[in-house]
Amino acid sequence: MEISQEKSVLVTADGTPLKISLARAQRRSKIVAFSMVLPLLIFILIAFLIPIADMLSLSVDNSITQEILPKSVIALQNWDEASGELPDEVVFAAMVEEIKKAKETGDGPVDATFKCIKKLYPHDVKLQLYQVHAVTEGTDA
Repeated sequence: MEISQEKSVLVTADGTPLKISLARAQRRSKIVAFSMVLPLLIFILIAFLIPIADMLSLSVDNSITQEILPKSVIALQNWDEASGELPDEVVFAAMVEEIKKAKETGDGPVDATFKCIKKLYPHDVKLQLYQVHAVTEGTDA
């Protein structure tokens, strides 16, 4: 008895090999799945990644500092940050002078802080709501 070693290729109804037909079907299902997830990816990009990138760029280059702390910026121009040493005492004195210039009082520390910021950088922002909640129960707050 002789056993045939030929491999039979399975085909679909239209005559295409089954392996090729399955690969096409899987590719189509992956494209459909990706197209269903695409709106979510766009939402994440717009709602999260763009604002985070904007905040990171402002943390590196904030041009408003020159308006708010002009003496400190001028004093820092002579400092070599690559030296690994702290800036001169002149820089710290200029910073203290500019911070003292903004000294304010208010109805608590938050109000005083907002008044200081407004004095340094005039703006129309108003604090709408400020709440303090006790972390523990009882009257020790």
